[in-house]
Amino acid sequence: AHEESKHVTGDFTHPARCGWREVDARTVIQHRKDSKSNDSRGDNHRNRLRRDDEEQNRSGSGPNQGEGNEERQPLPIDYIGSKKRQGTSDTHEGQCKHVQPAEETGEGAQAMIDDGLFKRFPKPDAILGQHVMVGPSGLLSSRSGVITSAGDSLQIRMFGRGAHGSMPQASIDPVVMAASTVIRLQTIVSREIAATDSAVVTVGSLQAGTKENVIPDEAIIKLNVRTFDEAVRSHVLSAIERIVNAEAAASGAPRKPEITVLDRYALVKNDAEATKRVAGAFREFFPAERVRETQPTTASEDFGCFGSEWHVPSVFWFVGGTDPEVYSKAKAAGKVGEIPTNHNPGFAPVINPTLEAGVEAMVVAAQAWLSA
Repeated sequence: AHEESKHVTGDFTHPARCGWREVDARTVIQHRKDSKSNDSRGDNHRNRLRRDDEEQNRSGSGPNQGEGNEERQPLPIDYIGSKKRQGTSDTHEGQCKHVQPAEETGEGAQAMIDDGLFKRFPKPDAILGQHVMVGPSGLLSSRSGVITSAGDSLQIRMFGRGAHGSMPQASIDPVVMAASTVIRLQTIVSREIAATDSAVVTVGSLQAGTKENVIPDEAIIKLNVRTFDEAVRSHVLSAIERIVNAEAAASGAPRKPEITVLDRYALVKNDAEATKRVAGAFREFFPAERVRETQPTTASEDFGCFGSEWHVPSVFWFVGGTDPEVYSKAKAAGKVGEIPTNHNPGFAPVINPTLEAGVEAMVVAAQAWLSA
């Protein structure tokens, strides 16, 4: 399962297409209720879907048939969205609108906007998003205001002069230059940012050379910055540039380093009223211990683009994915920080109740508007 899902709800006159099936949030809730009241839950669900398919096929609106019996073409992956029924007066309100791709590269949300998202679809009432994180499986956590940090990823190319490993005096060693830069970068947070502020500077990649007895002519550093305040962000980015250039000059580099922006994420801010509505819906549907307020996290998201550029209230929350027993033992031992986090090879959310909670949470949140 993908670790993230983002849906938009609103007063639409379009049926939603999710996996080629028209889905209404009210129907999903009813499926869940039916399943909970039946011990043969899996069979009940499959039979329900089979009946839905049979009805669609009889009416000529099945997944492989379009209007006028034309073959329906698959919707592109970045728009599992709405498609109007032509030639009918049917209207469906409050359908899920889209699922966003390419979140990890910071390009998905903006790509959808640039591709005409705001022109293709009506303006929604709210934008909803969720992401799996470390925490007891099925736990839902959110907050009003800032919930995820701004993120900046940079690539720094430092230039030296190559030489044989046995003759370092003939070189300007970019490996030493880059290593000194990495060490110095660590002082930005520890010596330039006040303890009352927050910032993260992480060097995730340092690449130089291919052989042990050859001094290369360049080195590449890739780093990531997380901040919650624009003034702090500006200071950190300025400090990075200052340190990189100074270390290059101190090494006698033949040219200034190249600094390239790889991606940028804006702060994600949850709308206060919309967050209150979602939290209320969660507390009505889920047990009290499954809904919690959280602190801002240094994770970053491009989800915020939708709300800020569309001027629509948005709400983002986290779904816990850690085995509850594993989390409980780690917490008792004071070792929660050792649980594999997102992007760690050992990060493996348990399927259920994680997946089930994610589906229910998105539908319950949408219902907060559909039922209004």
